[in-house]
Amino acid sequence: DRFLSTSDVDLAGMPEDIRLGANIWGYGGYSKGKGAIGNRPWWKVGASLAPVGNERDLLELSFASEGFKGVGQSPSEWDASMALRWLKKQGNEVAFQLKGEVGRSVQPFTGRERYLGTMSGLRGFRERLVAGATSTKLTVERRKVFSSEWFNVARLGWSLYADAGRVWDSSTPNGLAGTWLTNVGIGLRVIPTRAEKGKVLHVDFAVPLNHRDHPDVDRFEVSVAIRDGL
Repeated sequence: DRFLSTSDVDLAGMPEDIRLGANIWGYGGYSKGKGAIGNRPWWKVGASLAPVGNERDLLELSFASEGFKGVGQSPSEWDASMALRWLKKQGNEVAFQLKGEVGRSVQPFTGRERYLGTMSGLRGFRERLVAGATSTKLTVERRKVFSSEWFNVARLGWSLYADAGRVWDSSTPNGLAGTWLTNVGIGLRVIPTRAEKGKVLHVDFAVPLNHRDHPDVDRFEVSVAIRDGL
């Protein structure tokens, strides 16, 4: 039964467990409020669809949402996003990948917005450079993972990529909201072979392609992070 099965798919040098077919989940409850915020129902739901998942190709679509339903004078607060991922293997160690995401956040009490920057999708710009209620981001990547193991503790790989993103309904005063931000970069990937499966060290060097004369945009950005997957 492939409907909710997982498969250890080799995605060009790193196996991943992929839920094939369709997967839908959700849970909720009731939150006791204080002051002006009354008692409110809350939810957290998600869905994923992987119509293609084999040793050569992967196509994933996903949706996630969480929030509180407004009751009485208390407004609703919620966040929702949709994402797409397409990966095409071009050999045992090389792959081309395209990722995209669009999301919206409505948070009248906390004022929380969707951010774009180094750790949130635009590696050539400083973290939280722009923020807005609605955001979209795209990444095109070509990557390679070497089969040899270094010192019996890790495998190495590299990535060439381009990122693009934009926010709408922004409160950011720097004038960059509402415009597309783009960058290109190169990254080092360190895959531990004696640690938790799926964790990868990302070291990225990226340069912006536009708005380079803006005082809040640096000539380049270097970021280091431990992420799930390549």
